[in-house]
Amino acid sequence: MSIPEDVSKLTSLASSREIPIEVLTEAQNSLDALRGKLQLILGTMSQRATDIYGLIEAAKEALEEAKAVSKSLEAAIHDAADYHSQ
Repeated sequence: MSIPEDVSKLTSLASSREIPIEVLTEAQNSLDALRGKLQLILGTMSQRATDIYGLIEAAKEALEEAKAVSKSLEAAIHDAADYHSQ
């Protein structure tokens, strides 16, 4: 037996900012901006610059992975809401 209030809560949670997909995208954009500022100062040819840019890329990749997991979480919560509504 479904409880409409619970289904509504699940659907709301799946679409809420509690799943930080937008925040993760903003963080990626901030890293891109940081890289641009650093390139103006450090250039692109030094080993130090290369190391820093590698770390920025690693952070962006980790954020992309976190976004994928967050999207899976969102889908799982939607699935739970669908199941719970039956």
